[in-house]
Amino acid sequence: MKKILLLLTALFVMGGVEMSAENRYLEITTNAVKENAWEWAVWYQLDTPLEAGKTYVLTMDAKCSEAYQMSFWPTNTEEGGQTTYTGYSIGTEWTACTCEFTPNDALNRLSWNFGSLNGTLRFDNIKLVEKGKTENLINDGAFDGALPSNWGNDGWNSPQYSIKETESVPVGRCLKITTNSVKENAWEWAIWYKLDTPLEEGETYVLTMKAKCSEAYQMSFWPNGGGVTLYTGYSITTEWSDCSCTFKANGALDRLTWNFGSLQGELCFDDIRLVKQGESDNLINDGSFDGTLVSNWGNDGWNKPEYAIVIDYPAVVATKPQAEVLLEKSMFKGWTGPEPDATISTNSPFWNAVEDFENVGAGAVVFGNSNVGYKEYADLSKYSGMKIYGTGDNLRILMNRESDGGPLTEVRVTPTESGTFLDFSSYEFVHLNAIKVINEANSTNITKITLVDPSVKQEVDYVFTGDMKEGVMTASATAALADASAKVIDVTGMLGTDLTLTSANPNAIFIANAGTLSNTKNVQIDNTIANLVITDKKPLADLTGVTATAATYTRSMTNNFGTICLPYAVTSTESVKYYTIDNLDGDVLTLKEETELAAGTPAIVEKVSGESITAEGSGALVAAGAPTGNLELIGTFEEKTVLAADYAGKNIYAIKNNQFVQGLNSITVPAFRAYFTADASAEANLRLAFGDEATAIDSLTGEKSIKAIYSVSGASQASLQKGMNIVEFTDGSVKKVMVK
Repeated sequence: MKKILLLLTALFVMGGVEMSAENRYLEITTNAVKENAWEWAVWYQLDTPLEAGKTYVLTMDAKCSEAYQMSFWPTNTEEGGQTTYTGYSIGTEWTACTCEFTPNDALNRLSWNFGSLNGTLRFDNIKLVEKGKTENLINDGAFDGALPSNWGNDGWNSPQYSIKETESVPVGRCLKITTNSVKENAWEWAIWYKLDTPLEEGETYVLTMKAKCSEAYQMSFWPNGGGVTLYTGYSITTEWSDCSCTFKANGALDRLTWNFGSLQGELCFDDIRLVKQGESDNLINDGSFDGTLVSNWGNDGWNKPEYAIVIDYPAVVATKPQAEVLLEKSMFKGWTGPEPDATISTNSPFWNAVEDFENVGAGAVVFGNSNVGYKEYADLSKYSGMKIYGTGDNLRILMNRESDGGPLTEVRVTPTESGTFLDFSSYEFVHLNAIKVINEANSTNITKITLVDPSVKQEVDYVFTGDMKEGVMTASATAALADASAKVIDVTGMLGTDLTLTSANPNAIFIANAGTLSNTKNVQIDNTIANLVITDKKPLADLTGVTATAATYTRSMTNNFGTICLPYAVTSTESVKYYTIDNLDGDVLTLKEETELAAGTPAIVEKVSGESITAEGSGALVAAGAPTGNLELIGTFEEKTVLAADYAGKNIYAIKNNQFVQGLNSITVPAFRAYFTADASAEANLRLAFGDEATAIDSLTGEKSIKAIYSVSGASQASLQKGMNIVEFTDGSVKKVMVK
C-alpha cells in the first residue's frame, strides 16, 4: 500500500524506508471567536494560478480541537478577482479530508477561514492536483523542511501558525464502515464495489485485503451481476490481519458486495486486491485508499452504512527492552490445542478476570477465565519466570492444562512487595491458563505481575512496534536507527513486508519475521542469519546460539601481521594464515599455525599477499574468547579500552607497526582484534614481526622495527616459517620465534 504520512519528514516506499528525524505538521492557533469566518485565516499563494473551468482536488490530513466545518475559499487576489466558496469537515482526531472544486476564475490563493474557532488546527500532507493528474501544486505539503514562503495570513487578524512535531501519531489511510444496529439479514448492511469490467465466467479470482473489525466477524462476500450471485466469505479479527478469498466466477459478475447485517460496530478495509488467478493486474482502483474515494464504491439503498476514508494504523515506535514486562490481558489467546506447536485461533477468547487487583477475594480470577479451558492460555514459554508483587494470601498459578477438565500444573505463590519469583526453567513449555486466589483466602492485594526475560546472551538494544508499511516513523524509531552503538534491533513485533531498514551501525543485527525485511545482510530469522557481513572496527553483538549460513569479514592491512577474533570458524588459505600462541618460554614465543581457527578464538593473522584480508565461514556463532596461559590473547567484538590497573601482576600489550607494544597505563583495541596479557615476571619487552593498528596507546617500551627474519641456518626469509625463526630488529636485538 502507498502511504499517506502524518507529522513525518519521511517517505515510505515499497522495498525501503527513507526516514527523517521528526514527524512534522502545521499547527494554527486562535484565541477568540470572531464574528465572520474570514477574521481568522491562513492562506497559501500558488506559484501558478488555477485555470477556470478545470476541476481540482484538495486532499489533506487535519484535526481540530473541536469538530469543525472548515471554510475553504480559493480566490483570485487580483483586482476584480473572484472567489470559489467551498469547504469540508474536520474531526477531533486526524481526519482524511477531501474537497473537489471547479474554479470560477484564475485562482491564485488557497484560503482557509475559521473565524468561529477558538482553539487549535493541525494540517498535514496537503495535496492539490488537477483531477486526473498526479502533480502536487503545493510545495512541501508534508512540512518536511522549513515552512515555504507561500504561506501567510490576513492582516486584519493574524492567527499564530508554525511547524510542530510529535512522536505519536496514528497514520495510514483505510476505508472505515460503521453500522449502528444489528439487522435480521446479512444483506441489510452492505457496501459494494462496481468493477470497470465484469469477471469472466468460469475463471478463478483471488481477493486479498487487510481488514479488522470491532469484533471477530465472519464476513459474507457476494460477488454478483447479471442476475447471478456467488455466495462466499472469510473471517476478520479484531486486529489488522491479512484476509483472502478464492472463488470461481459463476457468471459475468460486475459487483463485489460485502454484507454484514449482523454487525453493530466498525469495519476497516485496506489494501484490497482482486486478481485473476495467475495474473497480477489489480481489478480494484485505489484499493489502498491513497486518494479520494473512487466512484466505484457505493452502498445499497435499503440500508446505508456510513463509510469514509479515515486514518488508522499504529505509529512505528522504538523502545528499550526491559528485564521485566507486565503480564497483560492481550497475551491471553485462543489456540488450536494445548501442544507447544499450537497456533492462535482467536485473539479475544472468553475472559472474566477481575479488573481491580486490590482486596481480591477468595476464589477470584486474576488472569484468564474461571473455566480454565485447555485451549485458552497465554504462551509464556519464552520467559524465564514470573514475579508476583503485592501482599496477602496465596495465588493459584494454573498452567499447561492438557484437556477440558483434565490434568494441569498448579503452583501456589504468595505475593510479596519485592516480588515473589516463580521459575519456569523446569517446564518444557509454559501455557498460563489462569491465575486464581485460593479459596481459603481472606484477601489478596496484587500490585503487578511481571514476566522475566530470560538471561539471553544476545542483548537487544531496541524493540520496534507498529506498522512498517503504513505507520509514521516516530522520532524514537529514527533515533534508534541513528544510534551507532546499537547492536541488535528486534522488529518481530512490527507489521509489514519487504522493507529495508538501515542502522548507523552496519553490524547491527535485525531480528525479524520471515518476509518483513528486504535487507540482504545481518537479518536474523529465528536463530539463523542467512548472510552475516561484518564491517571492520564497528561493534557486533554476542551472537551465541545463532547460526550463520554464510559469513564474511574484510579488513584492509598495510602490514603483514595482526590480531583477529571472529564469531565464526575460519580456515587458513594461501593468502591468509592464522596462528594461536602456544607458550612463552624465556625469549622464545611459540606460535601454532591453525589450519582451521575455531569460532571466537583470538589469534595472530598473517596477510600473505594482497592489500586486505577476507575471512569467510559459516556455522554456529560464539562470543569472543580468551584462552588462558602464561601469555593470554583476549579478543573483542567492539572497541575496548584495556586498563593496566585491571590486570594486577601482568603486563598488557597490543600490536602496532609490526611489533608488540606495552601499555603502561592503557591501550585501546578496535573491534575484531585481540590484546595480550603476560605475567609481569615474564619478558616485558616482547618484540615480534607482525602488524596492525591499535589506537590510543598511552606508552610504548623501546619501539623498534623489524630488520630481517632468518632461519636457524642464517638464510633470509620473507616471513615467519614453521619451526624456529630468528627475528632481528633495527636496534640490533634478536628474538627467537617458534612456529609449530
